[in-house]
Amino acid sequence: MPVVAVDIGGTQYRLAVVSREGEILYHQRARTNREEGAKWLLPRLRAELRELLAKGEHSPQAIGIGFGGPVDFASQTILASLHAPGWEEVDLCGELEREFALPCVIDNDANMGGLGEYAYGAGRGFGSILYYTVSTGVGGGVIIGGELFRGSHSQAGELGHIPISLDGPACTCGFRGCVEALCSGLAVARQAREALEDGKTPSSLRTILQE
Repeated sequence: MPVVAVDIGGTQYRLAVVSREGEILYHQRARTNREEGAKWLLPRLRAELRELLAKGEHSPQAIGIGFGGPVDFASQTILASLHAPGWEEVDLCGELEREFALPCVIDNDANMGGLGEYAYGAGRGFGSILYYTVSTGVGGGVIIGGELFRGSHSQAGELGHIPISLDGPACTCGFRGCVEALCSGLAVARQAREALEDGKTPSSLRTILQE
């Protein structure tokens, strides 16, 4: 029973067909237009899904989506993206179910990543795991006793938004000094830019920044 797996991140989005055993049968990825957000990505995602399903290969039976931002799992609704505009209260699964007549499930991408590691990767054989993902942002998934722990508002695994420096830089969530504001891919790039702007030490990174 293959499924279509969709990963929507702040830097890239990916499409795959995956077997029940976890074998990747098909895979493609492309860069995300972060500034244009949902209005740029949604038409492309639908078109690529349409093309993939029209090929008739692998016969996927469902769609699973990992989204890089807060998701209300109970209502299956994207609440927002902290990195791209236009994702507020988007019922993406409902739209795809109506168009493609396949069942669809969506969750935060770090929750999905944690489940993947628990079932097929480094977490196999363990009853409980803590999963961290460091990418455009920082996220986490918490598996306790074989069950994904989401909390009462689906936000239990937001490990990137734990403040660790009260006078640290502003975070996209509205707080200051969160793990994500200090340790994410965007944060590391920001700190590199600031170091280059403040210093005079020769560096190949300065040439890259100027270009």
